[in-house]
Amino acid sequence: MSDHILQETTLASVTTRGGARSGAVQVVQRMGQGGIETLALDLVASGVADKGLFSLQSDAGELIAAWPKLTAVAPILDGFNQGTGFDTQMLRRLAGRLRTLRPRAVLLHHIGPLLYGGLAARLAGVARVIHVEHDAWHYTREPKNVTIAKVADRIVRPRRVAVSNDIAHAVHAFLPRASFTVIPPAIDTARFRPGDMGLARAALGLSGQARVVGTAGRLVDVKGHAVLISALSQLPGDVHVVIAGEGPLAEPLARQAAELGLTDQVHMIGRIDQLENVLPAFNVFALPSLNEGLPRVLLEAQACGLSVAASRVGSIKDAVNPATAQLFAAGDGEGCAQALRAILDQAPLQGASNRAFVETHFSWSNAVAAYRRLIEM
Repeated sequence: MSDHILQETTLASVTTRGGARSGAVQVVQRMGQGGIETLALDLVASGVADKGLFSLQSDAGELIAAWPKLTAVAPILDGFNQGTGFDTQMLRRLAGRLRTLRPRAVLLHHIGPLLYGGLAARLAGVARVIHVEHDAWHYTREPKNVTIAKVADRIVRPRRVAVSNDIAHAVHAFLPRASFTVIPPAIDTARFRPGDMGLARAALGLSGQARVVGTAGRLVDVKGHAVLISALSQLPGDVHVVIAGEGPLAEPLARQAAELGLTDQVHMIGRIDQLENVLPAFNVFALPSLNEGLPRVLLEAQACGLSVAASRVGSIKDAVNPATAQLFAAGDGEGCAQALRAILDQAPLQGASNRAFVETHFSWSNAVAAYRRLIEM
């Protein structure tokens, strides 16, 4: 990063030109289907942060083509086609767009947006810069992210949000003076609710007699789908696995299922935009991730009445109903199988308890109010 950019940012952070500012702009790394991006859409829909939605990677047309749901936010969606290295040209384009929009606040999701969106916000004279930490494991995986966070703390000086106390504590290890507001990744329980299992299974072409373990997420290593398929090989033949999502591991996972003789029991259904229509088809929801923050999909599943089998990573323990959930060590196929077996053998399933847990601890109205206070205070 050049000294000139640093100097410009420092000067702009104390200078505000023009009239009154209003609304909030959100910045994400790439506006593709995922938990962070779904939260961003929900904040747009709630009116909390609906002045602009910036994606550092790709352009708006590419993003909408890959995720048609974004058509609804097309008027406020901007893609900036991030280049390689430190992209000073993109930084200036971001700052220019923020000068045009004149938001009251900028809401940054994850580490790349903290760097580019945070600097651009200061260059544009935006006073309220809010950074949301959705997980902390990336700091261990990419040590350069610690450096970015330290530089941003000095130059951008963001107000900080963490989705769990564990994540806030992890960041305190290298930013001991950082102060966090903890806002869990709440969901709309009016949208995610128990549904008709028979109708949901018919739509997917699933047998009404099978016991179905479902999961949803990008088909990438960190989501641990291979662990779930391995676990299935240790379960009775009437147990099927449904995997919702797309990504580079689609073919390797299909090969793994074939090699284990599980092709007829593993159903890969691709990207699902209305997951609430699919969740009622499941008997149990599994999340065998190798690393996580506090994933919204667990809240969505439990709001639909499902019990959860999940790996014991990140803040997952805080996201699941302790009365019904089964946790296992990350990467442990046998442990995953044992957890699934324990839930499948529950009689009756504790659907009402799971939904009540989400309604009590992850209220969307409380989350909206918390974000609104940060933006407007």
